Amino acid sequence: MRFSLLALLWMTASCIAEVGGDSCTGQRCNDGEGSGSGSDSAAVDCEDAEERGTNLTIRTAADFDALPEGCWSLNANLRLEGPAITSLARLGELIEVNDLELVDTGLTSLDTRKTIKVYGSLLVSGNTKLTNLNNLAVKRWDGATQDGVAFSVGYTIRNNAQLTAIDGLKYVVQIDKDLRITDNAKLASVELAELTRVTGGVHVTGTGVTAIRLPVLANVGRLEVTNNPQLTQLSGLAATSISGDVILRTNPALATIGSMSSLTQIGGALTIDDNDALVDLTNLVPTGMTRISGGLTLSNNARLANLGQLSRMLDGITGAVTITGNTALSTCRAIEIDHCAQVGATAATISANSGTANNCGTCWCGR
Repeated sequence: MRFSLLALLWMTASCIAEVGGDSCTGQRCNDGEGSGSGSDSAAVDCEDAEERGTNLTIRTAADFDALPEGCWSLNANLRLEGPAITSLARLGELIEVNDLELVDTGLTSLDTRKTIKVYGSLLVSGNTKLTNLNNLAVKRWDGATQDGVAFSVGYTIRNNAQLTAIDGLKYVVQIDKDLRITDNAKLASVELAELTRVTGGVHVTGTGVTAIRLPVLANVGRLEVTNNPQLTQLSGLAATSISGDVILRTNPALATIGSMSSLTQIGGALTIDDNDALVDLTNLVPTGMTRISGGLTLSNNARLANLGQLSRMLDGITGAVTITGNTALSTCRAIEIDHCAQVGATAATISANSGTANNCGTCWCGR
């Protein structure tokens, strides 16, 4: 839980105009820090907000009756659940919560009076009519807490059939657990321009996104991008290492992987399966890449022809190597991985790629 005084100071200090002028002294004003897609009016006109500290679950209209009528904050968890929840107007002038859960509601939009700051975790699941996350400002609280334990947050956005945008998350900087964006068929893009650290994993699965942009993500535990039929571009990642697995699977339109020029090692396995438009791994496996500590699987990527620096990594691939069914990939290039990169004891599986091994000659390892 937050110290209410510190929360108040953070809100008011982040958007104070200079006397006699219109400029802000904080990082952002109005559409600034933590403001998401709504206004930041809550930060300047709720200095006497009533604070409550008990978890709330709202499932019926009657559950709204006990809420404050004026400006208030919830130093606890708020869960809104069930098809009877079709509007958030009766939350009144709620300005902030710790954790927020929207589960199986009948909401089409988040029609709150104020932009609601979410300092802890966010769960948005099974809301079949919800189209966007406007009026949320999601950003992890990193100040002092009443019980001395910092927030440990994760964000899950799943199975929201009409969801097209997640702008409420656009100012997220750090995630302690996972970022899971799954089964949102109409979601158009994932762009988190300020996200620098995800201790858990980034999972984008079963969406309608055409682009995933994570331009300053420097630390991530795992990257999984699977079953996104319209995805054409994966860009960003400033990471020097990824501590777990990297999985790109069944993204049939994925043609471009943006430069990951700082990446030196993958601590888990690299799996690239069923990405029929993908031609080149140069940006994913740059010149400075030295190690893949898990295995390597390249399977059924119909146009894949260039493996980047996979055969030239100084420390190689520790786990098993499987390279099969890549009909545009020279068998010689696949064998080169076996000869030059794999350092594990398991024999490589190489089959059904382009051509045969008869004319490969001596593979050049380049090291």
